Amino acid sequence: MKKKKSDKSSTVYKTGLSVNSCVIFILIFLLVFASARLAASRQTIHLFGIDLSSGSVNGILCSILIMIPIMMTSLDRKRGFILSLIMLAANAVTVIGNIYFRRSLDAIPGLAYIFLGVFMVFLLKKNLTQIARNEDELFKLAYRDSLTGLPNRRAFDETVRDIINQGRQKQFALAVIDLDNFKGINDTIGHECGDGLLCEVARRWSAILSPSDFLARQGGDEFILILKDDTSKQLLMQRIDEFANALGEVMTVKEHSIFASASFGIACYPQHADDSEKLFRYADMAMYHSKKSKTNKVTMFDISMAEPIENEFKYDRLIRDCLLNDTFELVFQPQFYVGTHQFRGFEALLRMKDDSGMYINPNNFIPYAEQSRLILEIDRWVLRNAMQTIRPYFDIIDSKFILSINISALHLQSDQLMQDISSAIMESGFPANYLEIEITETSVLSSVSRATELLKRIKMLGVSVALDDFGTGYASLSNLSELPLNLVKIDKSFMDKMLSDVKYRSFISGIISMGHILGFEVIAEGVEYEVQLDILRSLHCDYVQGFLWGKPINKESMDKLIKNIYFPDRRFRRY
Repeated sequence: MKKKKSDKSSTVYKTGLSVNSCVIFILIFLLVFASARLAASRQTIHLFGIDLSSGSVNGILCSILIMIPIMMTSLDRKRGFILSLIMLAANAVTVIGNIYFRRSLDAIPGLAYIFLGVFMVFLLKKNLTQIARNEDELFKLAYRDSLTGLPNRRAFDETVRDIINQGRQKQFALAVIDLDNFKGINDTIGHECGDGLLCEVARRWSAILSPSDFLARQGGDEFILILKDDTSKQLLMQRIDEFANALGEVMTVKEHSIFASASFGIACYPQHADDSEKLFRYADMAMYHSKKSKTNKVTMFDISMAEPIENEFKYDRLIRDCLLNDTFELVFQPQFYVGTHQFRGFEALLRMKDDSGMYINPNNFIPYAEQSRLILEIDRWVLRNAMQTIRPYFDIIDSKFILSINISALHLQSDQLMQDISSAIMESGFPANYLEIEITETSVLSSVSRATELLKRIKMLGVSVALDDFGTGYASLSNLSELPLNLVKIDKSFMDKMLSDVKYRSFISGIISMGHILGFEVIAEGVEYEVQLDILRSLHCDYVQGFLWGKPINKESMDKLIKNIYFPDRRFRRY
C-alpha cells in the first residue's frame, strides 16, 4: 500500500514539474541566446556601477546554465536529465560556433564548463538511479515475501486498513489459507522441496487472481486472500473453490510428485467484523475449524466459533499469569476407609480464579493447558506445593497419611516425570512412601510397555501408583495386569448411575472384584449418599471419597480436620 502512495505522490509531483518545464525551457533558451549575443559582442557592460566585460558576464551566464541542469536532474531523474542534456548540447553548439566563426579562444573556458556540467549531470543521474534501486530493494524487503515474491503480512495489514479507512469497498471477504500436512512434507522430503512447493502454490494462485484480488503470504505455509468483488455468498464460495481446485493437480518439485491441499477460513467485512484485526482473527478461527474437519475444507466464520477460541486465549493467559505470579490454589479432598471411616489421606486438587475472582471448573481449563503443554508446568507446581503444604503436619503426628497427586497424560509420556517427582521430594523433604501419583487409564494406552517401565522406576522411589477413572478407558485385562499399580479409582460417572440403573451396580461389583484379583486396592470417588456407601460396603470396596464424608477443603479447614482426627482432646498448633 505504501508503494501505491509513493507512486501517487510522485505522479502529482511529475505533473507539476512538466508544467514548469516549459517555463524553464524558455528561460534556458533566453539564457543561451543572451550568452551567444554576449560572446559575439566585445562590449563593456555597466552593472551596479561595475564595469564588466562581455566575456565575464558570459562566464556568469555559463555557470548558471550549468547549475540549472544539475538542479533539473535532481528534481526529475528521467525527464530533467534529458532536458539538461538538450540544454547543455545547445549551449555547447553556441560556444563552439562562436569559437569557430569568431576565431576567438576566449570561450574555451566556457566550453570546459559545459563538459564539466555534462559529466556532473551523468554522475548525478547514475547516483540517483542507484538510490532508486536501493529504495525499491528496501520496499521489497519491507513489503514482499522473499521466497514467493508475494506481498507479506505487513503489506496485507496496510492494504486491509487502507480499504476499510478509505471506504473503497462496501464489502469484501478475507480468507486465511493453510496448507495441509506441510510439516510432513518438510520432514519427509526436505525443507528445500517445501520451499519449492510454496513457490508453486503462490504461482498457481497468482495466475487466477483477478485485478481486484490481493494475495499475500502470512508466513510458513499460511496465505491470506482478499476478494474485493461485491458478490453473493454463493459466488464467493465458488471463487474460493477455484483456489482450492488450483491445488488439485499434482505438483512436481525437485523431481518429487506432491499432492497438496489447503484449509480455508473466510470472514466478511462488515458482516462479521468492521476492523482489520478482528476480521483476520475470525477468518483464522474459521480456518482452524476447517483444519479439524475431515470433510469440509472451506469454512465461513460463524459467531459460535468464537467462544472456544476466545476461551483458549483467555485460559492460556490466566494459566501463564498464575504460573508467573504463583497464584494457583490447592484444595485437598479427604479419603476414608469404607468399613471404619478411618482417615486415609488427601487428594490434592488444583483451583484457578478468573479475572473477577470466580473459580473456574478444572474441566474447562485443564484441556487447554494440555493442548498448550502448559500442563507440564502445572504438574510441577502441584507436586512441589502439595508436598510443601502437607510436609509440616508429619512433624507433629505419629501416623502419617497418604498424599495423592494427579499426573497428566502428557507428563507421563515425557522424559521429565521421574526427575520432577524426585526433585519435588528432595526440595520438600516429603517421605516418598506416603506419596501417591494418579494416572488415567487412557494415558498408558499409547505405550503400555513404556508406561510400565516408567512406573516401576517411580515405585522404586517408594511412591505408590493409582489408576484414576478406572472403567472409562479401553485397557485390556492383560494390560492392567502388567501395570505396577497399588490402587484403582472407580470413576464418579459409575457412582452417579448406580442408584438409577442396576447394571452399573454390577459394573462396580466387577471392577472391585477384578481389582482385588489383580492385587489392587479400590477407592470409589464421588460418593454423596448413604445408600451408595452401603452398597460399596457390601461389595467390599476399600476406600471412598466424596461429599458424603468430605468436600475439598483449604488449608485452614485442613488444620481443623487434622486436629479433630489426631488431636481431638488438646489444642492444635496451626501452620
